[in-house]
Order: sequence, then structure tokens, then C-alpha cells
Amino acid sequence: MSMRQTSLALICPVLLALAGSPALAQEGDQPAESAEQAAAEGAEKAKEGAEAAKAGAEKAKEGAEKAEEGAEKAKEGAEAAAAAAQAAPAAGEAKAQEAAAAGEAKAQEAAADGEAKAQEAAADGEAKAEEAAADGEAKAEEAAASAADDAKAMMTAPASDGEIGVPWPSLYLGASVGGHFVLTPWDFGEIDGEGRPVSPESSLVGRLRIGYQAAEWLALEASVAHMAFKASTETNPGWIYDIDGLFFLKNADAWSGYVSAGVGIYHNAAPDLVDEEADINVHVGLGTKVRVAHWLWLRGDVRYYLGDSLDPDLPVANNIEAVMGLDLMLWGPDPKPKDTDGDGIIDPDDRCPTVPGQKETAGCPDRDRDGIVDAEDACPDAAGPAENKGCPDRDGDGILDKDDKCPDTPGVAEEQGCPLKIKDKDGDGIPDDKDLCPEKPEDMDGIEDANGCPEDDADQDGILDAVDKCPLKAETKNDFEEDDGCPDEKPTPKVVVTCERFELNESIYFDLAKFSIQARSFPILDQLAEALKSNTHVKRIRIEGHTDSQGKDSSNLTLSNNRAREVRKYLVNKGIAGKRLESKGYGETRPIATNDTEQGRAQNRRVDFVIVEQEKRQDCQEVEEIKGVKVEDGEVKTKAADGAKTKTP
Repeated sequence: MSMRQTSLALICPVLLALAGSPALAQEGDQPAESAEQAAAEGAEKAKEGAEAAKAGAEKAKEGAEKAEEGAEKAKEGAEAAAAAAQAAPAAGEAKAQEAAAAGEAKAQEAAADGEAKAQEAAADGEAKAEEAAADGEAKAEEAAASAADDAKAMMTAPASDGEIGVPWPSLYLGASVGGHFVLTPWDFGEIDGEGRPVSPESSLVGRLRIGYQAAEWLALEASVAHMAFKASTETNPGWIYDIDGLFFLKNADAWSGYVSAGVGIYHNAAPDLVDEEADINVHVGLGTKVRVAHWLWLRGDVRYYLGDSLDPDLPVANNIEAVMGLDLMLWGPDPKPKDTDGDGIIDPDDRCPTVPGQKETAGCPDRDRDGIVDAEDACPDAAGPAENKGCPDRDGDGILDKDDKCPDTPGVAEEQGCPLKIKDKDGDGIPDDKDLCPEKPEDMDGIEDANGCPEDDADQDGILDAVDKCPLKAETKNDFEEDDGCPDEKPTPKVVVTCERFELNESIYFDLAKFSIQARSFPILDQLAEALKSNTHVKRIRIEGHTDSQGKDSSNLTLSNNRAREVRKYLVNKGIAGKRLESKGYGETRPIATNDTEQGRAQNRRVDFVIVEQEKRQDCQEVEEIKGVKVEDGEVKTKAADGAKTKTP
């Protein structure tokens, strides 16, 4: 075999591997695509069945409307008979009998006509509904069967062995053998017997390398190759020292393909040369790796080299190297598990490795999330229990929804899941022979529901159900939202007006050692402003500021004055007339608790709202002398009593 034949034998397998593998990979992706398409077609067919059933229901509705028309005509006949009866006294007995007979005849005729039309419409609607339901059921079953077959195919689809491509980061050693083929005259320092430069011939080559797989798509290599080439008559040694980058186009579990690029040195070490030759080369190439084991890879490379040209008409020499060899992993991670469908479940543990599924169903799809894989689910698009093979039974009557003409109403098998056909004029589910109010539907409020009569006030709180927001829960009689019919609890007021003061059940907060009011106290002050507006009998109040004993007396007095003044300013801004408000600070002079503890000091830091002047109130007369209240000319004037209810931090 010639050297060129050898090169073709080495190059062809590599090129075939690079060209054929992507096609194989693409073919392997088809099961998932066909499965998704089949699932979509199944859903579409089920939708068509539902639309057909809906059309049948519309026809049934038309029949009911025709029946209603018949009833109207019967009613007209009855009214005619009644009119005839009313006209009888005026026309005489004979005419009365004649009118009554005519009215009765018309009533009977109208009733018969209405009954016939009602029966005809009902029969027509029922037939069309049955036809539509049967058609929808057939289409739904066809879709479910198709989806189940597709899902079973997915479950039996071949899975990968659970490993990915070349592991990274990893370190490896490799060795390859092949040929280095000279395509154009190459200046490699060779001379003939007369001292003239000659081009080497193609030769065998052996290469050793060390590499580092830095990322899934990138590897770096350093290699050395030895050639035994012949220029004229001598066989001389040559070396190639290369540094390369491998850029992976595909890093799959069974094989990997890449392009390479690098630079190197051609070194002629022939002993018969006067000077050794060392030239720089640039090269690019294609390669593939086929996994034998996770630590051993079969490898093939084809590289195109540019070197010094011996032909003055060519700028560079062109060489090709084709080699085959092995790579041995010295260090790297354990094999990473493969997850073909990307559902988070590795292929060895995935019953359906080519289509995404759920962990609960071992990687197989479960569209309705009922825990039953689609391949084993008789109703893959509607959740149901395992005992029903995944089909729902919403009304719990033992008849699966797909076979139930009334899936939301319990029924019997002889009516295909619908209730027995009984007379129930008011449609409350209670037969007329047991319904005490056959013309009025029961309201099903849990109170005597079996008698068929609605209750006007189920919770007996005096508020009719029609306007009762809580018809089954009695209203709480506490003078708070008495008209809504719901039980409630009267909220505790945050501002209480006594004979002496406005008491707040929340503290007023100021910034530390400042008189600026914190925003969290705005709501309680807003409520105080509303209380002042609604209690017009209070003519004037005094806003009193107090501090604890920490700090200088003069500073505490100033701070309490400023805080009282700031509260007054806030209330004025909320619409309270300034003449109704006065402010004063007392500093630490009026404690209501000890200043030796933090708790006591917190109580002493406060703002009080003392009533100074108000109109005479009957309910406050009993505290005249006890609380220092003095009545003058129909007005109550209150002495400056200490406040103790509203604290300020």
C-alpha cells in the first residue's frame, strides 16, 4: 500500500464519523417530538368531543324552550276559560255555559298542542344530545388511546447509558500513529549528495501528547511527534512540537467532535546536516473522540500544516497529518449522569428518558398530575384516582365523568349518570310528592332542607336572607354594623372622652430628645381630631407635656413645652380651631410613677389632653366636687388635674 493510500484509509473513518454522527443524534431526538405532537393531537380531539357535547346541550335547551312555549299556550287557554267564566253573569246563564264550553275547548286544544310540542322538542333535544355525547365520547376515547400508545412508545424508547461526553476538568495522556503527508515542496533543511536542498517525502509519524480538558467545549494540548523521513537517499529523524486548542462542536455521551488550531515547530535533527533546521508551523484540523470507557477514549485527528516552502512560486508548504490513537484520563471527575429529556431525572432512573416527566412518576409524563403516568391513564387530561384508572368522578356517583352525562350531579347508571327522571317543578332536587313547597325551590341552607321550602331568615336574626350577608350566622346585637347580618365584635375605641379628659389608648411617639412627632403616631392623633370635631360640647382643652427626671430640669421643661406645642400645631392642621386648644409643658414636675425604674420613667413621659371648658353635661354632675369640677352659668370649668393616660416615649 502506498503512502497516499494509507492516508486515505486513515482520513476516511474520521470524516465519516464527523459527518454521520449529527444525523444520528438528530434521528434520536425524534421520539420526543413525535410524542409531543401525538399529545397535542389527542388534546385537540378531546376538545372536539367536548364541543360536540356542548352542541347537544344547546339542542336540548332549544327543546326546553319549545316546551315552555307550549305551556304558555296552555296558560292562554286557561285564561280564556277564566274570562269566559267572568263574563257569564252579565250574559245570562245560557251564554255563560256557551262561553265556558268555548273557553274549556280552547284550553284543552292549547294544552294538547303545547304538550305535543314539548314532547317533540324534548325528544329531539334528547336524541341530539345523546348523538353529540356519543360522538364526543368516541373522539375522546380515540384521543386517549392515541396518547396512551405514544406514551408507551416513550416508555420503551432506548435510553442512553447515563454518561455525558469527555469529562471536565480533567487531565489526560495520549498516543497516536499515522502519516505526515507532504503535498508541496517543503524546505526542511535536507540536501542531496551535491549539496542542493531537496524536499522530504511523506513519512510515518508517532505522536505523544498531554492535555487538559478545561471546559465542556475547550481542551488545551501539548504534543511531540517523531518522523522518519527520506529526502534523497538517507532516512533522517525529524520532530514536531505542537501546542493546540481543541474546540468541541459536540460533546455527547458516546462521541465528541471538535476543531483544532495551534502553532508548533518543525525540527530537523538529521546528523548529516551542517546546521539543524527549526521552522515554525501553523496548523488547523478536525477530530473526533469515541468513548470506550469513561477513562479511555479512541481518537482520530486530521491536521493541515503550513511550513516553509522550497518552491519560490509558493509562499508556504502544505502538509497533512492523519493519525489514530487513544487518550487515557489521568485525573478528572466521576462520570456525570445523562438526562436526555432535561426533566431532572437521570436516564438510568428515568422510565421515559426521551420525554420530560415528573419525579413522582419516575420520569414519565403525567399531564393531569394525578400520579398515574399517561401510558396507564385512561383519562390522561383529567385527574382521577387510581381505582378509576385515572379518570375523575366529580359527583361521586360511581360513574366516571367520561361516561357520565351529568358529571356534576349524582345520578344512576340507568340514566347514564343523571338523576332519575322525577317530577320536580321547582328544580330543587326534592320530588314534588315530598316537597311541601313544590313551586318554590329549597334554599339548601342546612335548615330543614328536606321539606323543600326555603327559609326567609335562616339564622333567625331578624334580617331577611335576601339582604343578610351571613344568612347562616346570626347578627351580634352590639350596636355595631347591625344591618349586615353578620356576627361581629365591637372594636374598642382608641379615643375615649370622659368628663375630665380625652384618653388615648396608644402612646404618642417623638424622636429621641426632640419634639418632632413620629409618623406612627399620626393615626391616633387623627382619631383625636375626629373626636374633638364630634364632641362639640367641649369648648377648650389643654395639651400637657410631661417628661421623666433624666436630664436638666430646664431642658425637660423646654422639651415638654415644645412637644405639647407640636401636638397642638398638628391638631390645628387637622381642622381644630386654635381657640379650642392650649398647650403647656410641665417638664418633670408632675410624675405619676417613680423615676427610679425604666418602667416608671416610661409612664412619666406622656402627653395629656385635659378638658378645661365644656357645656354642662348631666352625666358629669356626679363628679362636681370629687373631681374638682365647678359649674358656672351653665358651663363646666375643670381644674387643671394631672393626666396619666397618654404616654410619650
